[in-house]
Amino acid sequence: MKRVLITGASGFIGSHLIDQALKLGWETIAVLRKTSSREWIPSENVHVELLDLEDPAALSLQMNALIEKYGRINYVIHNAGITHAKRKEAFVRVNVETTRNLAGILAAQQQPPDRFVLISSLAAMGPGDPSTYQPIQVDFRPQPVSAYGRSKLMAEQYLESLGAFPVTIIRPTAVYGPRDRDFLQFFRMIAGGFEPALGWHRQMISMIHVEDLAASVLHLADKGRNTIYLASDGQFYDKMVLGAIIRKALGRTTFRISFPLTPLKAAVGINEFIQRPFGRMPFLNLDKLKEISSANWLCDSSELWNDSGQKPTYLLEEGLIHTAEWYRKMGWL
Repeated sequence: MKRVLITGASGFIGSHLIDQALKLGWETIAVLRKTSSREWIPSENVHVELLDLEDPAALSLQMNALIEKYGRINYVIHNAGITHAKRKEAFVRVNVETTRNLAGILAAQQQPPDRFVLISSLAAMGPGDPSTYQPIQVDFRPQPVSAYGRSKLMAEQYLESLGAFPVTIIRPTAVYGPRDRDFLQFFRMIAGGFEPALGWHRQMISMIHVEDLAASVLHLADKGRNTIYLASDGQFYDKMVLGAIIRKALGRTTFRISFPLTPLKAAVGINEFIQRPFGRMPFLNLDKLKEISSANWLCDSSELWNDSGQKPTYLLEEGLIHTAEWYRKMGWL
């Protein structure tokens, strides 16, 4: 039986990675923090371990004890990280340092894992050319525009410095699906008859359903190469189609309003300036606004699907309808 260790296992993507590992019949170790919710962690067939990824000395002892307890780990999927932070330094501490701590300890083992998979982000690449809408390719020069994206790129660069250590890096585009609370806010606004948009410019995006992402990650842990993959459903979408599909799924009409970017940038900048002396970073800050309003987030994920030997189960319309049904079933809408 293959044995996989998954960090960030209690979150949106992490819990789906757990589900997919169990479907494959792998012995599954879910790494959590003491404060992590266990809402989506199955009560059976999953070993739960509390590891301190931010303390390298403690983590080294914990990993040695874990390997002694379960045996050699075949695959490590490092999904733990943060996408929002009150201070920019937190992105480095959580997204970069935990990667360095965990991978450094595993690389020094006499029997390292067969593969270390980092769940990175398309934000590590930065947006594509807005004049051509050419899809981002994996060999483009990374130009992240947010602190989050820069931290993900730093984590990748550390792993690439480890030489022979077997590493696969996966950069997902926007991920949606059951258990997600980020897109839930957009669903709720549309359910309430309000549909906001940033600016009047054309914005092209790639998307991927969380179940397709999780399935591809597990297959690439098993069969992948020492390379970087961009992860999407392989299709290209205009941002306008998101609202149209959700309106259809919810049976709603909406009042649509576009917020002009220039005054919005000014307001966000002023708020960020006011918060800076207190050491706080607003959820919507200037570099995050630049990231989410960029015109071209298309990416070429053909290599991921070729190497995983799979095809996405959900394209956007089916995926959003499936997500809306799940939200309703859970009483979230």
